[in-house]
Amino acid sequence: MRKATALIIAALFLLPLVSSAQWEFEHGMPVDSTHTANTFTHGLAVDGDGNLWSHSFFNWWSLIVEEDTIAVCPLWVINPEGEVIDSVKYVMLADTLQPLQTGRGMRADHEGNILAVYGSHLYRINYQTGELMDFYQQPEGLAMTTPAVDALGNIYIGTVLAEAPVRILNADFETIDEAAIPQTGVSRTISATQDGLTIFYFAPGENAGLKYTRETEFDPWPEVPDTILHGMSIRASKVNRVTGNLWVDAGDDREPANQYEGVETDWLHYAWYEYDIEADEVITEIKWYNLENSFYSAGVRVPREEGSGPEPRGGPAFSHDGMTGYFGQIWLSPVPLAQKWTFTDPVSVRPTDPTVADDFMLHQNYPNPFNPATEIKFTLIEAGKTTLTVYDVLGREVETLVNENMQPGSYTVTFDASHLPSGTYLYALESQGQRIVKKMVFLK
Repeated sequence: MRKATALIIAALFLLPLVSSAQWEFEHGMPVDSTHTANTFTHGLAVDGDGNLWSHSFFNWWSLIVEEDTIAVCPLWVINPEGEVIDSVKYVMLADTLQPLQTGRGMRADHEGNILAVYGSHLYRINYQTGELMDFYQQPEGLAMTTPAVDALGNIYIGTVLAEAPVRILNADFETIDEAAIPQTGVSRTISATQDGLTIFYFAPGENAGLKYTRETEFDPWPEVPDTILHGMSIRASKVNRVTGNLWVDAGDDREPANQYEGVETDWLHYAWYEYDIEADEVITEIKWYNLENSFYSAGVRVPREEGSGPEPRGGPAFSHDGMTGYFGQIWLSPVPLAQKWTFTDPVSVRPTDPTVADDFMLHQNYPNPFNPATEIKFTLIEAGKTTLTVYDVLGREVETLVNENMQPGSYTVTFDASHLPSGTYLYALESQGQRIVKKMVFLK
């Protein structure tokens, strides 16, 4: 059994937003601002080698096929230093050359390959060879949103217009489920938690996020969602796989923020916010950095003619350790394809107050997925016999992490799974007649 170490507990008073100084701007991507890739970002993803992939919304580049010139929208590959190192302008589909046209968004899958949406087509591109691995055609022939991906490789994808359900594909591109999520207007993005039990649906017309959560993968999706992030007019989103937190933009000059009826908010346009899903609170903001033609100067947003500004559809995307983020906008040069930010102070800013514990809680392990170790945090409000046990998906006990009398407070336990096979595991906290179970994913 591993020793449980007492952790901090949040104080009763509310803290202001965590300063974005913890995230530091490094440079634009690519560093060569004159590169032709540097235009109208509509999708960002980080591949298995840590390189940034991007595509545009418009077909402004050329592909020469024999004597024909075809307008295309390439996938650009940029290394972490900001150098464009490759591009993909077409794929071979059933021995037929398929030019890549009209990018709609992208994600990296659970193995680092690129899921790129072009109109009503979803392609999986091998990040090492640039070759097509899998192909999916949206059944109604509708343009699709940026997809979401969970830890098992399941893919969640909706449509730009409100005419089809959100469909869930497994890692083999087979449809395994549907979620009938009513849309209001145009949607650009959806996100999902790594356990696949929560879908976040966004459309600027909602002026909030819609959160659909089910207890297990066998339960139906709820018909009525929870609303979160009231007042945000969200076009782009991403769950950081390491922290488990959700990143969103708040709005722009075309779809202004702070319009949710009955709720007064002060979200900034052209800023990105980090949302702690479990705590239901925003903890960080990042403003578009002060560059030429920037949206912020000395931290203050530069007013623009209504409807003339860019749209934050590109990204965000995060490095494998979650400590580097790439944030993009649809706009012409000299605005960069993306901005690279790094997290410089991964220390909690919450104060310590061991008298505040008021709820029996089991937190999501961190990181998740993990390899080979992860931390599990829990909170007790009464003294007593406490157990923390890990099970496989068949309910067989794998390991007991805690089995002792404990005092009220918050604790963390490290679980090392290096001796176990990859897969999904359950962990259960029991104390004073209460039991909480959560899921975690071990990927070697």
